Amino acid sequence: MTTTTTPPKVDRPEARYIYFQRPRCPDCGSVKLLAYRSTDNGDGSVTRYVRCADCVARFVLVVE
Repeated sequence: MTTTTTPPKVDRPEARYIYFQRPRCPDCGSVKLLAYRSTDNGDGSVTRYVRCADCVARFVLVVE
């Protein structure tokens, strides 16, 4: 005779999802971005100096 036990059911809060859009190059719209310098601003945000891998445009990206 074999007995099977099931693990106890754990009450978990409902899963939350946060969707955000990936940063894109303002010139060509590519998502292939290369950060060549990052600076922590001290308030929870980061300033990234970014170059597009496709069109070689450079711009500043602030991540909060």
